[in-house]
Amino acid sequence: MALLTVVWLPVAGAMSSVVQGTDRNPHPALAWCDSPAGLLALTDAEGQTPARLLRWSKQAGRLGAVQLQPITLGQAEGAAGHVYRPFSWTTAGSPQQGVVALSNIENAADPAYRMSRVGSFTLAGQRYECRYVPQAEFMGVTARRTVIIWHAGERVTYATRNHGGQPGVYVTGGG
Repeated sequence: MALLTVVWLPVAGAMSSVVQGTDRNPHPALAWCDSPAGLLALTDAEGQTPARLLRWSKQAGRLGAVQLQPITLGQAEGAAGHVYRPFSWTTAGSPQQGVVALSNIENAADPAYRMSRVGSFTLAGQRYECRYVPQAEFMGVTARRTVIIWHAGERVTYATRNHGGQPGVYVTGGG
């Protein structure tokens, strides 16, 4: 089972992303993406474990098995509020290139902004656009759905996006 979460930690004042792969242990994620075609995540190197690209395709309303690929992370490059993080790997002896595009524009425009926006992943020339919700307090992904919780003023909203295209849940409360 796949589990990805992004959680706002008010005490630390920073967002933390965690990905659970085949070993079922949490690993800090540099970025993750809920795209219509599947889920993607990048982890940084941890001790003896190399940086990794994790991929789950969306099949018949649920996530497929995780594909784990050791990668080499390049240096982040910034441009006008955007950060591009290149990475590379080898498939069947052939070098492959990828990049994740992040944006921190919202951080400057809104002091309450909670996370850097992951705009897209590009893997070997194929682009995956990432879904996004401003002001998210929590974003998580399970085998069947994406869960998002955000607030605006006194109102809190809980919503799900089911991987199979069925309607999700949308509840807003507070006042």
